[in-house]
Amino acid sequence: MKKLLRATGAFLAALTSVVAGAVVSAPVAGAQERCPAVVILAARGSGQNGGYEWQQTQYGASPWVSNGREGSTIRSFLHHVEAVHQRDTGTSLMGNVQVIGIDERAYPARFPEGDFPQPNNVSEALSEFKNLVIPRAQSFVESISIGRVGSEATVRTYEATTGCRPQYLLVGFSQGATVITKLETTLAREGKLAGAVYMGSPYTRADDPHRFGSGLSGDGVLAKSVGNASRVRSNDKRLEYCVQGDVWCDFNARKVINKSVDNPWGHNQYFVGSTPFPGDRDEVARRVAGFIHAVG
Repeated sequence: MKKLLRATGAFLAALTSVVAGAVVSAPVAGAQERCPAVVILAARGSGQNGGYEWQQTQYGASPWVSNGREGSTIRSFLHHVEAVHQRDTGTSLMGNVQVIGIDERAYPARFPEGDFPQPNNVSEALSEFKNLVIPRAQSFVESISIGRVGSEATVRTYEATTGCRPQYLLVGFSQGATVITKLETTLAREGKLAGAVYMGSPYTRADDPHRFGSGLSGDGVLAKSVGNASRVRSNDKRLEYCVQGDVWCDFNARKVINKSVDNPWGHNQYFVGSTPFPGDRDEVARRVAGFIHAVG
């Protein structure tokens, strides 16, 4: 594990150097004819890569078309936000909003997929852990690490190449929610944060006043991580949305052990298909609209 952490640290240091150089050398500004008031910077979930996941989309009355890298879950989320706003007000929310998904170079959204054979003895188990589990876990950790550097690089490059200085609404789903945490703090400090919306985040804490979702009974699986308590208190422009039964953000060990998890498909119900609490989706949409309206 120590070797894995050292390797990841060295990898991150090299990546930061490369990204920083790219941002510094980016051309100065003016290429975009019109600047949005708000940029929604979206970090898709694990494995939401290619094909159906990457559809360039125009949301509501926005004059901009996304690059598609927001992925299917956030795409459905943004369509719902727009639909609720139109239903409530008769107007589009997105007229001065540009959606940008963090692309695959800045954030690969890798997930360690694949079947692991059942070992027959201790030797086989150790071999499987070394040759299959660790490399895939390392790929997952590197994906998050790349994304944390790449998300900020996306902001810096966008501003350098367009000359625009918008407010940013960060949206992250699943693995993407772990990618934008550091950027939230950075943009808040710089006065550029319109808000941050997390869906299915493993960092969600039951005592977080920004947490929202009906029927929840647990924490996120990484809720007790070092420094997470201070992150919870760092910014009020945050919404942590968790669907009941999503073990990443609503982990209840007793229910897992007893196989009594309510709605065990929760992680797949963020603005996709049915949900036990459809009213929660509308409430999230209205809170997001509030973040955008507050920019003016």
